[in-house]
Amino acid sequence: MRKTIWLLCLALVCTQGLRPTAPSSIGASDSIDLYRYDEMAFHIAQFLEPRMRDTPQLERLNIGQWILDKSYENNLDPLLVLAVIQVESTFDDCAYSRFGAKGLMQVMPRRILTKEELAKYAFNHHIFYEPQWNISFGVDYLASLVDRFGSLETALAAYNAGPTRVSRLKSEQPVRTRYVRKVMYRYARLQKRFSTRT
Repeated sequence: MRKTIWLLCLALVCTQGLRPTAPSSIGASDSIDLYRYDEMAFHIAQFLEPRMRDTPQLERLNIGQWILDKSYENNLDPLLVLAVIQVESTFDDCAYSRFGAKGLMQVMPRRILTKEELAKYAFNHHIFYEPQWNISFGVDYLASLVDRFGSLETALAAYNAGPTRVSRLKSEQPVRTRYVRKVMYRYARLQKRFSTRT
């Protein structure tokens, strides 16, 4: 019954033209087709169900698609993005930290936006709690850190502690903080979980 409901939601999204264009690749090497893309969005939505009970099913499916879209656009694994969200906010889209981090990916507007962009969003701070915007900002920022540091682990450390602080370490080896270990542990578990489904 539950799978039937999910498939109906997927059909609704497809018939309304809401499904994004399927990307041509996963990460750097694995090819993907439209069927596998839809299946992955479906599995992500199923994974989110017990973690986001107050979120409607169609919204969870949309969140799965936004994660896929932004991940592929930035050449990141969507399961890595899921792991970051799990560690950052435990899938609470209203999460707020005392440091000013907001939403699913705990984005910090002052860290990721220029002064001009901050002024643009000065009266629209609610968008940082909207999953689509939050995922978009968070994944773009994480991808920029991977490009900057050339190491996923160091980029994750910078995502959490800030790039300035990580840059001061001047380490030639990947930076492995407690936060990085937590994300990588969740990432490995998600890879194992999803490998049995796809």
